[in-house]
Amino acid sequence: MNKNNAEINIGEFSRGALADNKLRENLRKATSTALIKRDEAVKISGPSFERSRERAIAERNVSICSLRELTARFCKNAEARGVRTFVFDDYVSALNEITKIIKEKGAGYVVKSKSMISEEIGLNDHLRANGIEPVETDLGEFIVSLAGESPSHLTAPALHKSRRDVAELFAAKLGVKYTENVEELAMIARKYLREKFLDAKIGISGANFAAADNGVISIVENECNARLSFGYPQTHIAVFGAEKIISRFSEMGSFLDILSKSATGQIANAYTSFVGACEEGHERYFIIITKNRYKIADDPVFSEALRCVRCGACQNICPIFQRISGHGYGFTYAGPIGIALAPFFLGYEKCSELIEASTLCGFCKKICPVKIDIPSLILEHRRRYYEDPSIVKTPFKKAKKIFSYIHSKIMSGPFLSSLIPPFIRLYFKASKYLGGRNYIPLWDKYEKRHFMDMPEKTFMERYFKK
Repeated sequence: MNKNNAEINIGEFSRGALADNKLRENLRKATSTALIKRDEAVKISGPSFERSRERAIAERNVSICSLRELTARFCKNAEARGVRTFVFDDYVSALNEITKIIKEKGAGYVVKSKSMISEEIGLNDHLRANGIEPVETDLGEFIVSLAGESPSHLTAPALHKSRRDVAELFAAKLGVKYTENVEELAMIARKYLREKFLDAKIGISGANFAAADNGVISIVENECNARLSFGYPQTHIAVFGAEKIISRFSEMGSFLDILSKSATGQIANAYTSFVGACEEGHERYFIIITKNRYKIADDPVFSEALRCVRCGACQNICPIFQRISGHGYGFTYAGPIGIALAPFFLGYEKCSELIEASTLCGFCKKICPVKIDIPSLILEHRRRYYEDPSIVKTPFKKAKKIFSYIHSKIMSGPFLSSLIPPFIRLYFKASKYLGGRNYIPLWDKYEKRHFMDMPEKTFMERYFKK
């Protein structure tokens, strides 16, 4: 989340990220591998993947329309299983309740499995401020926590780091012998974390999905650290957003099917746990966050954004994310889906630059397992931003609005749009003659750039002439 409440300056961050060749290479390798594995898994699944998509979409649409009622039903059924449930519309109340539970148990630290909602509410910082050590047990989360960073990706928190980065980090922070062997690095983390599990009194997890009709949550993982987090300690706290609730447990299979393939390129994840009633002598709490969820659900345009299953596929395929990583977005949920959600949490004033950080290429819409039309949502944010009279706009932003209006009129007319290519060619010729390169003067973002030459004929001009 944007912790300093400042306007998100994605342009400033991107200039540094684009100059970091190592970061770009790490991102290229990681995202391309993820996309290849996803395509292979979908191909192996055949028509069943599309059937699962359609069933999941239909179920999500039903659950979004009745999110308040389903939240109440879920809590009732979970309570009947002996689970204590709490519903909070603000972060502070949720954080205070979690801290209260931990202190009542006398725990000095907690073991945590991967949870993006804990990042959203700022759980780790809050626990540290109250003298409680949060120990991240997911390997990727463990890596970024050692580095003092936030996750860079929804499902692969350390996506932006190479083996060498991890090796250097472990040697510096854990005092172990330097090694770039992946198995050895994994064993180092395993040994360190296993000792934490053995003495842990409290385990905290998220939830991938929650079924309203039986009060059970599902947790999907590949490392078994989540099972150790909720199964071994005497007390388990699951924190998740209300949008994770679906109406029927029988529909859970469709969501698990599309999640595994879209997130990690697996036919099925290594571990899928269904968590409800706890064993004798243990106790379980469900903390449900509703902040802004009902507002989004009630919006006729943006309600489909709540269909998101947090697979990260839209991040992997996004040309902007592939170059700047998730840290450049300044919001917990980075990438295309983050742009669609951020204004509801941070407001348009802070997101004025973020909503422009999209090529609108449409790849995110195509790859999304629940077919969220993210490009249309981003365009709607831009429209609402420029039409909102309550937003104080600087002269530059006002000029940008006028430019956008003129641009839309030009592009919507075939005659005027046909004048753009020859104008750009003429402008670049003058720019090259006066400054020796193709650039845009008096615009600090672009005056140092050297744009490629405009081709003498556009593709359409060459195609139709042929």
